[in-house]
Amino acid sequence: MATPINRRWRGPVAACLLAGGLLAVAGCGGGGEHLAPVSGKISLHGSPLQAGIVTYVPDKDKNNTAKGPAIGMIGKDGRYELISDGKKGAPPGWYKITVSATVPPGADVTKPPTTLVVIPAKYTNLGTTDLVREVIDNPAADRYDLNLLK
Repeated sequence: MATPINRRWRGPVAACLLAGGLLAVAGCGGGGEHLAPVSGKISLHGSPLQAGIVTYVPDKDKNNTAKGPAIGMIGKDGRYELISDGKKGAPPGWYKITVSATVPPGADVTKPPTTLVVIPAKYTNLGTTDLVREVIDNPAADRYDLNLLK
């Protein structure tokens, strides 16, 4: 049986719990954007790029209002998958894309590399890249493949 004090707090406590539940359902606090799957393969002059980072930056000129960039690590086979705010995918919309080379995990950085991969500078800079893609739901298998040229 409830005591008078418990009855007095029942309404305010229930209201707080209901408000908290509604905020959680509404996505207050982050992670509420819809994400579409984005994965592809990056080639340099027709050969898979074996390491690096690909960054999709929302194109504000094409009305993409996504909160931030989506980033993917490039594997040894040239494949990448984008991550946005810790989750797989990217919000739908248009993006400008940059690619930068990185040292592969486990590489001995104390010795000079036997093969130096040089990505053309235009792809490393948001102001000069000509790589653009529209992220959509249900993309074709090769929609996000990128071939870097001189």
